[in-house]
Amino acid sequence: MGKRYTYELLESPKELSKFEFCSEETYRDLLDCQKGKMAESEFNSKYLRKLAILCLDMTGLTRTAMERRDLDSIFRILNVQKVCGPIFRQFNARRIRAFADDFTVLFDDPNGALTAAFEVHHRIQVFNRSELGNKEPESCCIGIGYGKA
Repeated sequence: MGKRYTYELLESPKELSKFEFCSEETYRDLLDCQKGKMAESEFNSKYLRKLAILCLDMTGLTRTAMERRDLDSIFRILNVQKVCGPIFRQFNARRIRAFADDFTVLFDDPNGALTAAFEVHHRIQVFNRSELGNKEPESCCIGIGYGKA
């Protein structure tokens, strides 16, 4: 057995929910499960679902931020959000979270995530060739996972 942990642990479901990873109720149940107050099977039946997760990261943003003015980077993020938002809605995204130049998007099935990913790449190319495109073209990398979440 290791040494006693002497630093503060954040164990308030309300405070943990401010990280926006889980709801306050989910944190409460996670903590109860961790302490043995809730059965793992009960937690799993309440929360686990098969979902597809699409993770999108813009490419070249760090270089733009270092070489150009700050607002140029923010405009690039805004452009990708403006292009991607309608696509994710069209393909019935369950949840969309954007943070800086990243998107994390949940879908009920992998086909929706995969089709959305191809459509993102297509529309970003169309955007770049349009009158709205910048001299620094938008681009992104996308990964997709599928399983219980």
